Amino acid sequence: MSIFENLASLHDIGFFCAKRILSDPNVQALINSKQEFDLVIVETFLNEAHLAFAKHFNAHLVLFNSMGVSEWNSHLIGNPFLSSYLPTTNSGYTTSMSFYERFRNTISLWYDRYYRYFYQTAWHQSLVDQYFPKKYDLNKIMYNASIMLTCSHVSTTEATAVVPSIIEIAGLHIKTYKLPENIQRFLDSATDGAIYISMGSNIKTTGIPKELLNAMLKVFNNLKQKVIWKLDNDDLVTSQNLMISKWLPQRDILAHPNVILFISHCGMGSTTETIHYGIPVLGIPMYGDQMMNLNRLKKYGMALELPFKTISETTLKTTVEEMVNNKSYLENARKRSKIMQDRLVHPLDEAIYWIEYVIRHNGAQHLKSPAHDLYWFQLFMVDIILVMILTPYLSYLILRSFIRS
Repeated sequence: MSIFENLASLHDIGFFCAKRILSDPNVQALINSKQEFDLVIVETFLNEAHLAFAKHFNAHLVLFNSMGVSEWNSHLIGNPFLSSYLPTTNSGYTTSMSFYERFRNTISLWYDRYYRYFYQTAWHQSLVDQYFPKKYDLNKIMYNASIMLTCSHVSTTEATAVVPSIIEIAGLHIKTYKLPENIQRFLDSATDGAIYISMGSNIKTTGIPKELLNAMLKVFNNLKQKVIWKLDNDDLVTSQNLMISKWLPQRDILAHPNVILFISHCGMGSTTETIHYGIPVLGIPMYGDQMMNLNRLKKYGMALELPFKTISETTLKTTVEEMVNNKSYLENARKRSKIMQDRLVHPLDEAIYWIEYVIRHNGAQHLKSPAHDLYWFQLFMVDIILVMILTPYLSYLILRSFIRS
């Protein structure tokens, strides 16, 4: 799938999800109720129609983004997004890009803006018109947020400039609880270390081909490390060092001192948690931002990649042994963990503070970026660049006409 098809597909999915939510009877009951709110928090993921909730309830708008600052949300808060060093979500790149990668990254960014301007906004405006009792102009609502809470931090994403209205709160959800007794005993007995495997909640492992599943089972059953695997089909025959379950408390497992490797799809939530606990990652990215997240972990020296199509008994065994035996991955993961946890305020407390701040200061309009007051051609200096190019050119033409005459 090309970058153009990929972006169009994601925008289509965003529109479909936004429509499904707005058409839900419970959501419609909320919209048509007489409830009052001081503030509305809306998650931003290609679902601009949901921003109308703030206007509908005459409340302050706070954006929440679980993926970090990206091309999909920067424009909503007036934050600069430069494709010269900031990778787009689907590119899979990090800040270290070659000329070709910067070129491809820029094409991806501008195609996203083109698609958003000419298609997506109109689609979401139609949802606002259909599911809200009053007519709201989405183009005005979109840029009226007070702040954006984003699940990013210098330890999990690139160091980049952000406007004051962006509050970085990566890890706000992380809290460790006591493990169930059977898992606690299993991990405590892992004297050679333990490996945790999970492909997240959106990827169904029942679709793994039988031949590949058997190869993976053979590897995990014969490792000297204990292996705990979140797998939908938990009725498989396993050895004593392999535990399989349909559900596992991921954060609490990663917090166990015997866990030395996390085999993951590298979703943003899992990436944040593994950095927090300082666990190396063997990444098997599937779609979306997962490749970009994995490449960041590789850049930090705490991860390796094993593409799904290349998984075999040999490649899996070799890669796992490399990560387990080479202590540099664990050391680099621990260093990254220290960076993430060295913070003045816990991210949850910071989020609460800024939400209350918006209410205390009646929307905190003083945080609003002046970028919202500019047309696109002013924001990107198109008018200035044209004048700089045309002025000497026109001067040359005028001078040449005088000389000839």
